[in-house]
Amino acid sequence: MRFLSFVFVVSCAYKSPPVPPPLVAHSESVVEPAKVRPTAMSAIATAGVTHPELQKVLSEHWEYQMQSYPTWATEIGDHRYDDQLAVGSEEVAQRHQAAVRRFLETASAIPEGALNPADRVTRAIFVEGRQSDVDQEVCRFRHWSVSPRNNQLGNANQLPESHPRGSRDDAHNLLARYRMLPAVIDAETEQLSAGLKDGLVANARSLELVIEMLDRQLAEPVQEWPLYTVALQTQVQWASRDLWESDLRAVLGAEIKPALERYRKFLADDALPTGRAGEDESLFGLELGDDCYEAMIRSHTTLPLEAADVHQTGLDELKKIHAEFAVLGKRVFGTGDLQEIYAHLRTDSALYFETEEQVEQKGVDALAK
Repeated sequence: MRFLSFVFVVSCAYKSPPVPPPLVAHSESVVEPAKVRPTAMSAIATAGVTHPELQKVLSEHWEYQMQSYPTWATEIGDHRYDDQLAVGSEEVAQRHQAAVRRFLETASAIPEGALNPADRVTRAIFVEGRQSDVDQEVCRFRHWSVSPRNNQLGNANQLPESHPRGSRDDAHNLLARYRMLPAVIDAETEQLSAGLKDGLVANARSLELVIEMLDRQLAEPVQEWPLYTVALQTQVQWASRDLWESDLRAVLGAEIKPALERYRKFLADDALPTGRAGEDESLFGLELGDDCYEAMIRSHTTLPLEAADVHQTGLDELKKIHAEFAVLGKRVFGTGDLQEIYAHLRTDSALYFETEEQVEQKGVDALAK
């Protein structure tokens, strides 16, 4: 199953939209599957599938994903939702869970004997993915997950990076998304607040790092934010360039910045004082930790492995890697001591790039070999 999933992942929309670490809180708007209307774009989800019922569920699921995750749709070339953002709420999350179950039930109900071998594999992968979605509900990520890689500041700063920047419509759509950002940020704060009442909270170090990130950006003029500097690369045909820049500054300063300040205040005043630390820092520090870890192992491996076995596998691999480090360190640095090797790697300026051009040239040289 693990090998086959790589073959059929595109055709069956096996995984949800890519998100930075595995442990993330999903925040999505949700439409009713019954209201989803397939389009030409959904053909990618049914490529190679012959059974009409399976085609239908895969097509509807694809369209559901596009509408529920508009920024992901933009990133993969579906521009129907370029002016929208996914605003999460508890009601939205509950509707999403119900929708996932309907897709799971519909696909599972297709008789095995009615499918050819290829369609059986595709259906099996799709069902595995949706069952994984259901299993992970126990983790309640939306109620506590905050990290330097998964937070509202980082998500906001990424927005202009993936947004089209070639026309007046693109500029209008980007500004529309900016105006929705405060609602997105406030919705996550509400979800985290609800989780806090149930004893769910991120670890303290992650919270501290996100607060530091917020402090650094909030201390800068909005004209220096990525939300502004990257947006300026948009080739707009506004009434005037000055008006475009003025509109950006107004939205950033009057709407987005106050929302980020509210988010920062919640993290610092409410979440951080109870942030998990010490022995409770890991996922097992949460009451739901054992069940969540089991669900995540199943999701990422499709195997019923024990957490202790996964941990031991990691330790065994580290032992091999450290041994290889020692051999390589002896040859390159004249020492096999790991701490001395690490010190060299962290402090030797000759091992670091100084300019963007050097990074690019290194890549060019490597490709030429």
